[in-house]
Amino acid sequence: IGDANLIIENATASTSTSDAIKKTALGEGYFFRAYNYLRLVSQYGAVPLKTKSSTAVELEFTRQSPKEIFDVIIADFNQAYNLLGNTGSPVRITKDAAAHFLAKAYLSRGSEINDS
Repeated sequence: IGDANLIIENATASTSTSDAIKKTALGEGYFFRAYNYLRLVSQYGAVPLKTKSSTAVELEFTRQSPKEIFDVIIADFNQAYNLLGNTGSPVRITKDAAAHFLAKAYLSRGSEINDS
């Protein structure tokens, strides 16, 4: 998640690359952050939510509710879907992969919301 945050921040700030490379890097960063949070929230429920990279050692974290985490996951998968293309598979993350995991996130969120 820390590496994905770095990719998102650096790709957003970059002015030296082509627009296609920047969109691919951003899409992959959003995808990996959402994918990892989806795995974490599915396994543990409430976990700390970090959407910015750390510049110093952090020792204290506050857990966020699964609803807040799913909101970030769904927003990130939507961003990835809008930024990625369908070329370069099987070695690159594609729009179809983002759509697949977006559907999984919606299903997981739906079952988690209806669980209580």
